[in-house]
Amino acid sequence: TYHLIDIIPTTHVPPYGYGKTHGYTKIIRLMSHPLVLDVTQALNELKTQQNQQEAISWLDVSVAFRQILRFHCRLSHVSAHTSLLTLDMSDVWTNPKQVSQQLFDFLEPAGITEKQLPALDVSQRIPQIQAEAHQMLMQSLSSQDKGQDHEDGVYQQLNQILLDELIFTKNMTVWPCPSFWTAAERTKPSLPTGALPTALARALSPNCSDPLASCWVARDLCEARGDAACQQQQKKKK
Repeated sequence: TYHLIDIIPTTHVPPYGYGKTHGYTKIIRLMSHPLVLDVTQALNELKTQQNQQEAISWLDVSVAFRQILRFHCRLSHVSAHTSLLTLDMSDVWTNPKQVSQQLFDFLEPAGITEKQLPALDVSQRIPQIQAEAHQMLMQSLSSQDKGQDHEDGVYQQLNQILLDELIFTKNMTVWPCPSFWTAAERTKPSLPTGALPTALARALSPNCSDPLASCWVARDLCEARGDAACQQQQKKKK
């Protein structure tokens, strides 16, 4: 017996609401290792989409890193009521057979034998993409911290951002998670500086116009329209 499965690729976080607001039965999260590769790949894709000529800056990278961390904070909440499988992209090309089995066990636990597994379309360019992402990250800091070892300085700053976000989100448990739109300055509600972080905030925020979604939590409504301070919601409450 075979069951039809609709796979819906998206960058938007599901709305809050105990599983009845996003329409998904299961969620598969794809991650890169190290996590900063997700950041550089996202920025590079957005830069291409927007035909941006300017180089990706350190500010873009640092803001986007916070945004990606907040994306995972949101998914950590969703996993409390919706089945979530996390796949490391490096496993996709180093052990595709195991990843195939993981996917089918997750999506169809009733049982698909190993002989029935289709071949994954494994990109041979993943190692190259990761190398390109690392190079882009280094180039974005070409004018930063010239007095210290360049590469170590980059990752030290990223480690500090990671530590800061983990403290700020209480290890990804705070509710609601911090806004995608305040990642440039976490102590003051303000839009991210630069076109790329703004585009990324829009891409990660809940898509309240999705027919599968139902946004009724104030934070989701505010995120969807880029209202980091939730000013319109506050006015309605008054």
